[in-house]
Amino acid sequence: MEPDRPLPSEPNAERLVLGTIMSERRAIDEVRDLLTANCFYEPLNRRIFEAITDIDARGDSPDMVTVANEMRKGDEPVDFYELSVIAGCHTADIYQHAAILHDKEKRRRLIEIGTLMRQRAYAESDDIVDILADAEDSLKGLFQSAKDNIATLREAIKGVTEQMSLNASDS
Repeated sequence: MEPDRPLPSEPNAERLVLGTIMSERRAIDEVRDLLTANCFYEPLNRRIFEAITDIDARGDSPDMVTVANEMRKGDEPVDFYELSVIAGCHTADIYQHAAILHDKEKRRRLIEIGTLMRQRAYAESDDIVDILADAEDSLKGLFQSAKDNIATLREAIKGVTEQMSLNASDS
């Protein structure tokens, strides 16, 4: 049996991604489909990302001031110094760092699934077929959303061409 180890995370990448989003107007567009709040392991960073996504959903720009104001709406106090430190972080390649966060989140999820399977197997209260079926469903769902968003260039061009044809026939 392996001793307890910290869960996979990359706090520096979290700060770089958040700081870049708060300082560059269109940075969120590059990573919107890749990141979720669960990609951020550090609680403060997760709160910041949730504030950013709420601001973005309203169509506003998530800069440091709007993020601070959004976070103040919650019950927890806002550490403005720490927020300003994070806002000062920046990367020229946000997607690369976002992909690291996405990877770390999937690894944490795999560990969670494995731990649950292990606990259920040791408990011997569940049927082994049920444990395996639940594990299979969990593993399938792990990449389901990412798989749905992947398309080849040929498929994308075909879709655009079909939509253009439909638009042209409606005129």
